[in-house]
Amino acid sequence: MNVQNTLSQEKLFFRKLKKKERLQFFTYIFETGSENVSAMGLSFKLVKRLCTIDRMLLGLPFNLILKNSKIFVLDYEGEMVGGFSLTNITQSTQYLLGNVFIKPSLQGQGLGNIILKKIVSDFNDKPIELDVNTTNKSAIHLYKKYGFLEKERRQEYLFELPLEVIELPGDYILRPTAKEDLKNISKLSASLTESDNIEKLLKKSLNKTSKKMLRFNYQFSVVLIKDGKILGVGFATWTKLSPNTAVISIKVASPEAKEVYAQIFNYLAIKIQDYAIERVISFKNEINHEEFKQIEEFVSKTLKEDLIMLKTADS
Repeated sequence: MNVQNTLSQEKLFFRKLKKKERLQFFTYIFETGSENVSAMGLSFKLVKRLCTIDRMLLGLPFNLILKNSKIFVLDYEGEMVGGFSLTNITQSTQYLLGNVFIKPSLQGQGLGNIILKKIVSDFNDKPIELDVNTTNKSAIHLYKKYGFLEKERRQEYLFELPLEVIELPGDYILRPTAKEDLKNISKLSASLTESDNIEKLLKKSLNKTSKKMLRFNYQFSVVLIKDGKILGVGFATWTKLSPNTAVISIKVASPEAKEVYAQIFNYLAIKIQDYAIERVISFKNEINHEEFKQIEEFVSKTLKEDLIMLKTADS
């Protein structure tokens, strides 16, 4: 059915996405260049393949991947004309809003307002976070209209491997994480940033299960040591859908270790080449802004800059 250029508001309603509509949903996402298509650079070809496998396995793959997400579509006479996804994150203390789209031929008819009204009225029990490219001025204006405020800006960088080797100064030691490090990680001082889930993250990176076919996410970690004390931890993560691209993050580093921030990053990038990783992505935000200056010295280009926005829960 072809939707008319002028829509009747009375015929619009929201419903959950049907399994058979998943491919069409993601097709619209890619066509509109919607935010949050993928932080890992998934191609449309890979998404189509996943949708095919999903149908063969009666929806099991997407049920696992989207187990904490809800996808809603805006329906007009049986046809999908818009939609969005909402995911529970941070131990269910807030929502992550993503995949907001309007069918390209129907943009400019106020459907964005209808979608945002639905979101802020039905999901007002928790804060809602989203990220939007800073060049998308119209979307930013719409989000601000419905109470979203700027939280921070995040820059995404792409590094083609191999990177140049950076020498480690002083008495620092960098090596892959070992099981014996877990007990030492639990003793990290309260001054270390983002240390709440470090032990859990390390256990994931040390998971060498033989059931590799059942694994979707992969992780590799390293520790920074000086005088027998762990001062920093770095992680690289990648998925089966994007097996040659990894995201690198340095989750914890003491003030003492900030001088070798770039070396932690560089060491991780070198080590994960053993897993056929060809490029890495890293995000610069307010937390790692100062440390990232070291990495910027050998970065050629910023891929994009995202604006992280947050709407607080209604009191």
